[in-house]
Amino acid sequence: MGEKRKRDDKDENKPGERGATKCPEALAAIAAKKPLTLAWNSKGLPTGPNARTLSSFIGVTTKLFATIDVDDFRKLNPKLKKLLLERLKEAFDIPECYDQYLLKKAAASLRQWRCDVAEHHLYVNKETGEMKKNPPSKYPNITQDQWDNFKENRASERFKAISKRNRANIAKKESIYYGSRGGYRLIEDILKKEQGVEEVERHVTYKAGHTPKGARVGTKYDTNIISNIEEVLKEVEEGDFIPKGRDDILARAIGRPEHPGRLRGVPLHVGVTKYYGKTTSKKNKKKTSKYTDQMVQVLVSVILKMNAGGKPSEEELKMMEDIIKEGKEQGKMELVEEADKMDIVVAEKEADMVVTGHGS
Repeated sequence: MGEKRKRDDKDENKPGERGATKCPEALAAIAAKKPLTLAWNSKGLPTGPNARTLSSFIGVTTKLFATIDVDDFRKLNPKLKKLLLERLKEAFDIPECYDQYLLKKAAASLRQWRCDVAEHHLYVNKETGEMKKNPPSKYPNITQDQWDNFKENRASERFKAISKRNRANIAKKESIYYGSRGGYRLIEDILKKEQGVEEVERHVTYKAGHTPKGARVGTKYDTNIISNIEEVLKEVEEGDFIPKGRDDILARAIGRPEHPGRLRGVPLHVGVTKYYGKTTSKKNKKKTSKYTDQMVQVLVSVILKMNAGGKPSEEELKMMEDIIKEGKEQGKMELVEEADKMDIVVAEKEADMVVTGHGS
């Protein structure tokens, strides 16, 4: 494991500073071999009294298996990720389908931990860049080798360039979150309890999270969005706007739909697809529409000719054959919605008769 860790007496926790989280409830569940139960909502997020304990325990467990010198959770040894999941499931009854959620939370926890250590425990003098020789006493699991690797990474030119770029992006930030450390998930839980509802729309949580407390004044951007939300609510009340899918109240207040990635006003790890559900891509819609129109056109032509005692042309028969073949391959032989509108119903058996030219 490397050189024996030395205690840095100058790094004792300051008065009022938070100590390392321990999660006694989760540890007790492991000791008793009675995993805590969780409920999961439609967005794939844990709910109920043990949800916050899970969030804290993910942080505790991440610090055990993902060391401080791992700069990217994706680089963590797969065996350690497996052990991390097993440890979490010793404390909580979690189905396998939520493993990806747990790993995403662990990755976010690792990033936050590295930032916190760098901010509060890394430097003797941040202005000069002088770093502490030994790991912080707050985290006894950090070895000297891990600490030295962490310092080397933070002093590298690559890290400095990334840090400079990130600070520039933060400086451009127009919106500020004023809520608690619990994030939108906690805001949702509080509002559900206060309002006695099962779900809270994201424009409500966004407004709660971006309204400053006390005498503080919010950003111009947030103030405008919150004002727009009130205007949109009036439009909904008067029947001038009906929220539907991704074109919801917050999207209208912002003035544009959300792009893939982080969705505003909802808890972390809830993206556009998870929140709104899947939609058929434009490419597939276009292909399906074209196929339907073509099929209807040929069906109408062939059926009218046969009803009049005529015989379809070779070109029409070939086109019918291609359409039926494509329909069989795609499992879409019942894709005749447009034909149904014209009171034309064609079963597969009848279609086969047309292809072979044996219609009566």
